[in-house]
Amino acid sequence: MNSQSIILHEYDPKWKRDFARLNYEWIEEFFEIEEMDRKLLEEPERYILESGGRILFAESEKGEIIGTCALISREKGVFELAKMGVTREARGLGVGTVMMKKAIDLAKSIGACILELETNDKLEAAIHLYEKFGFCRMEQSPHGESDFSRATVYMGLELKN
Repeated sequence: MNSQSIILHEYDPKWKRDFARLNYEWIEEFFEIEEMDRKLLEEPERYILESGGRILFAESEKGEIIGTCALISREKGVFELAKMGVTREARGLGVGTVMMKKAIDLAKSIGACILELETNDKLEAAIHLYEKFGFCRMEQSPHGESDFSRATVYMGLELKN
């Protein structure tokens, strides 16, 4: 598989379980599932889509959903890049890069001026990807206290159309 063979899709209810599966996989690998994880993963329509957010899916040439990420609306012009996960078997194959490009383009198309994210310094590969796309570290979460105890790194990206 190469990055050209990855097909990206926006949310369709038929992939709701894949959104949960892919995210539970990486969260359980590195951390504990938290209350807000359950809400976002079990009810993405309510907690992400209803407020103007979007969810992307990466499909392999074999028709398998191998990656996902969400854009969560925080305030006018500000979105959070969240719940980005790639299945273990597809890590290192460029899926995250393809999804990141699409997520940034999608964010711009829906009026985002700023993308923010929370992560953990344990996730070095993810941080490297974010930095590659121009995300810069911030001192603290711009929205006050995080919903996640694992959040130790806050990053932001100003989008230029």
